[in-house]
Amino acid sequence: MKRHLALFAVLVFTLAISAHAEQDAITLKDGDTLNAEIINRGDSTTTINHPDLGTVTLDNSKIDTVLTAEEQAAADAAAALEEASKFKLIPGWDSSLNIALNGSDGNSRTLGLSILFDAARESDTSKTKVDAAYFYAKDDGGTSKNEATVGAVHDWIFEGSKWFTFIEGRFDFDQFESFDTRFSAAGGVGYHLIERDNFFLDLRAGGGVTQEFGSDEDDPQPNALIGADLGWDIADNQKLTAGTRLFLDVGDIEQVRTRSHVDYVFLVDEKQGIQLKLGIVHEYESEPDPGILRSDTTYYASLGVNF
Repeated sequence: MKRHLALFAVLVFTLAISAHAEQDAITLKDGDTLNAEIINRGDSTTTINHPDLGTVTLDNSKIDTVLTAEEQAAADAAAALEEASKFKLIPGWDSSLNIALNGSDGNSRTLGLSILFDAARESDTSKTKVDAAYFYAKDDGGTSKNEATVGAVHDWIFEGSKWFTFIEGRFDFDQFESFDTRFSAAGGVGYHLIERDNFFLDLRAGGGVTQEFGSDEDDPQPNALIGADLGWDIADNQKLTAGTRLFLDVGDIEQVRTRSHVDYVFLVDEKQGIQLKLGIVHEYESEPDPGILRSDTTYYASLGVNF
């Protein structure tokens, strides 16, 4: 990571130097390049002021190309931006960071903050996704939302088969839920129901365990898992992803918990990696602790950058 940050710093320095370049670049047909200030360009000759040679008049027939200081700066900037677009926050992973801050000040004062991070990597034999999010909201009555989640899923892919195996886990913190923190882990088998160049739909089934801390039910709960994941590349700069998980308590089949999400990403600037992300997360628990709502929904609209 340090190597990538150093590269990024070098690129910024290159841009600064290029922006202040004062010399033009004249490449001769014999391969030599003269870095000098062009004084005059005529039909047959070009006059330059060279820092060592002084004023020199060149025959245009001997000149191959001429790149002005402005053109040189633009070329350096374009090259630097191209290299910067290859910057990876985590080497080998495609990742993004999105932040949204909103508020109002009038009859009531509100403040909202959303921070979302995700990363993914894929090979012929496996696929891994990691996501993290933090949501905070405050109004005149005090804090109204304070929650965080971190999740990961790893798929083992079998070449030439629609079947795959997986493991996944998630850690949740929520100030206003029936638990203080919750950890869930599961594993099982999946099936690629639909596989196209721009669309996929995967089904999952398995089992695992959920452990809550700070709730009325703090014993480990074995559960069955049913899930699905969807991805659609709408266009080169637009993508829709969605996923859902259904957890069934093995000891009490009527105790159900679900978690679903939908994300729409619009790539605003491909070279800079700037994106707009709209999403919704919905969670449902059939038997929460007293005083806790069964359903919880979070919406967000954020601006971010790909790494």
